[in-house]
Amino acid sequence: MYNATETAPDDQHGSTKLHKDLTDAVNIMLWAAKSEDGQPGCALWHIFPPSASFLLRKFLIDDCGFTGPGDPIHSQTIYLTQDMLQRLFQKYGIRPYTIRQYPGEAVFIPVYCAHQVANLADAIKIAGDFISVLNLQGTQRLVGEFRQQRLSTSQGDDVLQFYLTLWYAWVNLSRLAKAPTGQSHDLASDLRSISVGGGLPLSVDPHTLLNHGSLGTMDIDDGDRANEYDDDDNMVSGKSTIKANRKSEKQRARARDRKNARRRAAVFGPRPVNGDHYWNCQIPTCLGQFNRGGMLDHL
Repeated sequence: MYNATETAPDDQHGSTKLHKDLTDAVNIMLWAAKSEDGQPGCALWHIFPPSASFLLRKFLIDDCGFTGPGDPIHSQTIYLTQDMLQRLFQKYGIRPYTIRQYPGEAVFIPVYCAHQVANLADAIKIAGDFISVLNLQGTQRLVGEFRQQRLSTSQGDDVLQFYLTLWYAWVNLSRLAKAPTGQSHDLASDLRSISVGGGLPLSVDPHTLLNHGSLGTMDIDDGDRANEYDDDDNMVSGKSTIKANRKSEKQRARARDRKNARRRAAVFGPRPVNGDHYWNCQIPTCLGQFNRGGMLDHL
């Protein structure tokens, strides 16, 4: 939530200068001051289609005097006045979508759409960004552009952590895919139970998410550390240190592998044995497929 102050539509500063959001976004106006004639106040939006980005950048450099460093849109240094918008249309035939937002209305801004705002009255708004499965490619493209922007200007941070966000989303979806109806999983506790030394490996095969043992060594309760087990997992004696029985460990590992193989087959189908066999993504709206390379190849 933020407070927006009034600005004139021809003010070269505007309320929010031309820029792009990393993800899809929605902006909701909760309240706006009334104008002098008693009419409700509003916010003036100009939203450009993604296809206009190249010529828009060229216009900002050639006609608006942008000299850098960095990208003319991502630098957020220019607000296009009505005169500039008219020249942009005359030169390149580009016209933005113009929206007047009143109290109680929401404006949706698709990812990769350059946009700017002039609040024509004092207002209170709520803005939220969210990653949309349908627009992942646009978000991924912007992640690369913003990285180049940070390298060019030595400013800003990677606030989205795009690939890490997708990784945790995939982990959660994998948990839900094998969960019985009505049963939920605590993702944080699941991850805490995995010890991998240095963090989760991003190149791991997503099927290993169903097998904690393949990601690392699971934490063992302190009481179990002091005991020794026979081949049938029966405790036979208490010890101050673990004297592992290699034969029984191998037998239990093989049993775990067989159990997890059945789980994987139930959720994902047979495991690919060559590069020509692909898994389908478990997200219903995604048509992506990936092979044994794992999740990063899918991304």
